[in-house]
Amino acid sequence: MNFLNCNYPEKCKIAKGKPKCLKSHMLQLKYNGFSLIEQKRGVIWFVENSYYWGIELDIKYNRLNSLKKFETVGAVNIALLDWNGETLNNGDEDLLYKYLKLIS
Repeated sequence: MNFLNCNYPEKCKIAKGKPKCLKSHMLQLKYNGFSLIEQKRGVIWFVENSYYWGIELDIKYNRLNSLKKFETVGAVNIALLDWNGETLNNGDEDLLYKYLKLIS
C-alpha cells in the first residue's frame, strides 16, 4: 500500500489542486459530495474540496481469485491508522466499496 500526493511516509500534508498524473483517468465515481477517480486499475484518488490524495491499493484476493472487498478496505484503514492516526471517512469508504464492487 502506498499513499500518493500527501508526503507519505512523512507527516500527512495534502497539497491543493489536481495532480498532473490525473490528466486522463479511467473512471470517476461521485456519492454525496465525495469523489473517487481511478487513474489506472488499483490506483485511486479521493477528491475533497480541491484536495486530491491517492492510494496504490494492495487488493486482496481469495483462493478462487475473487476480490475480497472487506479485507482490502480494512487494509487501507489499518495503513491509514498506522500512518496518520485516522481512517477513511464514511463517504470515502462507501466509494471505495463501490469501486471494488465495480472491478470485481
